[in-house]
Amino acid sequence: MENALTRQENHEMPPAPGAAEAALRLALAEARQLAAQSRLLALNAALDAAGACREAACAAEMQALGGAAGEALGETERLAAAVDLLLQQIRSAAALDGTP
Repeated sequence: MENALTRQENHEMPPAPGAAEAALRLALAEARQLAAQSRLLALNAALDAAGACREAACAAEMQALGGAAGEALGETERLAAAVDLLLQQIRSAAALDGTP
């Protein structure tokens, strides 16, 4: 059976009143802080993922726009060639008529 004399011989101090409750409160506060940090990390990861999706969507849109621009350029070149051909035909017809 342990008594105050035995504790003194072992140099053990009895726990202060309320020490267990204080330790539990401290552990709970640390757990809450870790949970808050985990939520912030999860939010940051979600924002990064959303940004990556936006970047991928933007890249796909830019690629589609690039394709459309290439098609428009090709059509413009075909129209310019057709106009050149028409101008040559007009010049040839004018030369045959003798008009300058």
